Amino acid sequence: MFMIEVMLVLRDIAIALGDLVTGKRRCRYETSIFIAAPRETVWRMVTSKDITYAGLVPLRVIGEPVAERPDLTRFEMVLGERRMVMMLRLVDERPGVACQHEMVAEGSTPAIVVGRDDYIAHVLHDVPGGTRLDLAREITPATWWGHVTIPLASRIGARRYKAKAEQMALATTEAAEAVQDGPWGVSEPAIAPPAKPAVSSFGLTPNGILLSLVALASFSWLWGWQQAVLIAAIIILHELGHALAMLMVGIPVKGIYLVPFFGGAAIAAAPYRSEGQIGFVALMGPAFSLVPTLAFAMAAQETGQPALLQAVQMSAIINLLNLAPIIPFDGGIVLKAALVSMSRTAAQIAGLAGAALGLYGAWFLRDPVLGLFVVLGLLVTRQLKTAPAKEPMRWPSALLLLLAFAATIAAYLAIIATAYAGLPPE
Repeated sequence: MFMIEVMLVLRDIAIALGDLVTGKRRCRYETSIFIAAPRETVWRMVTSKDITYAGLVPLRVIGEPVAERPDLTRFEMVLGERRMVMMLRLVDERPGVACQHEMVAEGSTPAIVVGRDDYIAHVLHDVPGGTRLDLAREITPATWWGHVTIPLASRIGARRYKAKAEQMALATTEAAEAVQDGPWGVSEPAIAPPAKPAVSSFGLTPNGILLSLVALASFSWLWGWQQAVLIAAIIILHELGHALAMLMVGIPVKGIYLVPFFGGAAIAAAPYRSEGQIGFVALMGPAFSLVPTLAFAMAAQETGQPALLQAVQMSAIINLLNLAPIIPFDGGIVLKAALVSMSRTAAQIAGLAGAALGLYGAWFLRDPVLGLFVVLGLLVTRQLKTAPAKEPMRWPSALLLLLAFAATIAAYLAIIATAYAGLPPE
């Protein structure tokens, strides 16, 4: 399931980039998601005029009709401290089955108006065990960035829909099961204290901030403050990919941290349940970073700014190095997750070979910090045969993970080759 999700995200990005490269103006993006909830519950969620969606930052949506335009609804979206307005015109509706709206630019917050003739459709289908929600968005994007962000935003929205509708379905079921006979023989719901939502600090604690500041100082000492800021930004974007992947598979995020003299880390607040989760989260750091790297590349091509070209090269090199098949680098973790599902012996052999490569790299670069991390990874490799087993991946999923791993490496090699080909001769 996790590999299907990452492949769908990569497919969305590929389609969007293809539309951009070929000059296609009118675009249609489609997303489908399974929701373990009755169709009536999903419809109630889709058409609600006051609803809060969970997430890293909760999103509340409040809708109210426009008096002078009965076909228009004004939606106010509250995301943290930010408030945005979206005006939607109802184009068509089949109650309980489907609805289509047009986003109206007049009255909407300019930041969310990303194109012209923007139509959004929701279609619900009964399927075994729940509902399939199909989302379609047809739009003429106003900018090249819209080509990339629109399909990704649709998929993130679908994940929010899934989480909320399943939460509503669970609450309805629990409420029905909690009905008890009252003291006068009248059925009444059992009273339970409200659950406190789990809120992640996302690393914004005194210790987390201090660690990141020390790391930034270490980068500055090694490469100068300008390079340090660029490297820190690239690392944070990379770790954000890991964090988003954790949220996609239902694992809370404890925080994102910069690590002195080494890089960064995204820490989960709960244990992984399967090798598939481990491999998916590890790969999504460099895979997600392809988006800002390509954005830097396109901006560099349009403007010719040397600073943007340097950002392309730095981002590609850092992420490519992170894909090295060495534990605890992402590449080593992805390889371990795939191979351990097939053969623990093969995973251990690959881990030992990666550790040898890493120790040679640490000696060649005279980098004791890298050597320390490789030694820690070697300890993990030695325990592969005796460590408690997590749910293994099926071999098609493991193969798909390896193919995605190879494709990500190839993408960064192509970016680096292209970026350095554009440099003037010395």
